[in-house]
Amino acid sequence: WDILCIRGPEYGYQPKPSKTVLIVKKDSLQMAKQIFKGSGIQVTGKGERHLGAVLGTEEFRRKYVEDKVAKWVRDVEQLSEIGRDDPQAAYTAFTKALCHRWT
Repeated sequence: WDILCIRGPEYGYQPKPSKTVLIVKKDSLQMAKQIFKGSGIQVTGKGERHLGAVLGTEEFRRKYVEDKVAKWVRDVEQLSEIGRDDPQAAYTAFTKALCHRWT
């Protein structure tokens, strides 16, 4: 990390510790926290979302997907309520916004 902070700007890369997450295995968690203590880097043993994907333990990934699917279900239920009175508006909302969240 120290070398990246020194050499990164030479190549136009500006490291931001507050936006950096280090995901490690459970057995390395305490050591990683000690090494990066005071750096501003978040150290976790569970996981994190990165560029639309989820990285981490199987439990973390499963919880992430469950939460995402539950949100989609709520959205579709709300859209179906709208569709009862205004089917064209519901169809437009689905094709222009909702279905793009699933890809």
